[in-house]
Amino acid sequence: MKCQQHDNANIECDLPQVDLPTPEFQQGRGNGFALEQLREHEGVAQGDLEPVDVVAIDDDGSWAAYFAIKFNPASVNAAGGLRSMINNVLAQADGRPIGTLSIFAHARPGQLYVGGDQLNGADLTDELPQLQRLTPHFHETGRVEIHGCNFGADEAGDRAVYVLSEVWGVPVTAGVHAQNGAPGFEGGTVTWGQDEEGYTLREEDPAWSDGLMGGVESFLDAKDAARREGLETLEDIQRWLFEE
Repeated sequence: MKCQQHDNANIECDLPQVDLPTPEFQQGRGNGFALEQLREHEGVAQGDLEPVDVVAIDDDGSWAAYFAIKFNPASVNAAGGLRSMINNVLAQADGRPIGTLSIFAHARPGQLYVGGDQLNGADLTDELPQLQRLTPHFHETGRVEIHGCNFGADEAGDRAVYVLSEVWGVPVTAGVHAQNGAPGFEGGTVTWGQDEEGYTLREEDPAWSDGLMGGVESFLDAKDAARREGLETLEDIQRWLFEE
């Protein structure tokens, strides 16, 4: 793997690797588990299969999660933690390569909260075996979007986005401001990925209020308002925001 030094980032390219057999297999889960691991590490055959986009949402009862679910009714639940989220993502992909994986969860710079699990971008050693389960399932054009408040902000966030892009082998984009569960990002973003020659690249988009619902949170509690107004569908929400 090649890397390119940037003025605004101090990058180390070597990441810890997970060796097989896994501890679970060593503890006697047997041939069935070994086959499961083999299939995951082989990944999906790209072939003629069209990539599928998957949205994972930590349904924690917040208004951001409420809106994210309304805009993504076919999303999978991430409230059960990291392993459960990945199981649900792979189940929805159902053998097809993953195009865009969008994750909606609480966050702060460099840290993502998935159910009861906390992913710290400074040290993902314990989470690597789970995170790497997704790696072989991304399409060659795959990418990940992390819609968690401020996840990509500051040095800690920048580093976390970089590390995840290296673990998954696809570009990872995260917001650097508060998010509200709507499509798109509220505020700027940071993206880490690799170019066609394998060089690590960083992109930063300083745009403000790109998301569909930019500014809503500044003047009302969106979740309570939505319930008062009886908003149950995406069309209801759009009509309430833009037509009334």
